Amino acid sequence: MDRGASSLMPKMLLHGTPIHEVFFGGNGSSFPFVHYDALFLHTQITQIHGDKDFVLFHPDDSPYLYPRPENEKFSQVRNVFEPDLVNFPLFAKAKPYFETIRQGETIFFPCGWWHTTLTHGPSITYGRVVLNSVNYDRYLDDKYRRWVQNGKFKANAAYALGKMVGGVFSTLEALSDPRHPVLGPLTSTYFLAGSSWTTPLSPPPSTGITGHRRTNNVS
Repeated sequence: MDRGASSLMPKMLLHGTPIHEVFFGGNGSSFPFVHYDALFLHTQITQIHGDKDFVLFHPDDSPYLYPRPENEKFSQVRNVFEPDLVNFPLFAKAKPYFETIRQGETIFFPCGWWHTTLTHGPSITYGRVVLNSVNYDRYLDDKYRRWVQNGKFKANAAYALGKMVGGVFSTLEALSDPRHPVLGPLTSTYFLAGSSWTTPLSPPPSTGITGHRRTNNVS
């Protein structure tokens, strides 16, 4: 169940959380930082126009990506295509996953996956976040860190409400699927329209990195 899209989710728990986003890009444009998404949200990206290159890293590679001391969700490595291995030598141990998302294709990656993008022409991308039983508690904890900046009393009240609502969702989810009374976590892998990454790849020469790509094409 996508709790963020449910009518049962109080609006105050989602306040300030963008559920839908549209990204525009041009030739050579890229996201300026390697990062994983705020509030530990899962991400679903659909390419509306043009192509977009994605580079992703598993959460287990976090020690090699040099999280910033002031914001652990952003990497100090500014350019994964031409990394500074003198200042960031452990980055060489990180295993990138690379895929080009073409018009009409969708990529989904769970919370905590590091990523950045690069476009080679006009691009329009639609993004949507997903909140479910897997990332709900981490979302709530991250939200609390924001709420508490505006007062501990209100933050505690909102957090308590969030925990109560989470319990309601968990009960409804268990009842709705009697075969699996406790919903299992998302598999810790990278998804692209149902296919998995298992074989080594050689990205376009312009990227200069190696990693893995999915084994079957999306029709």
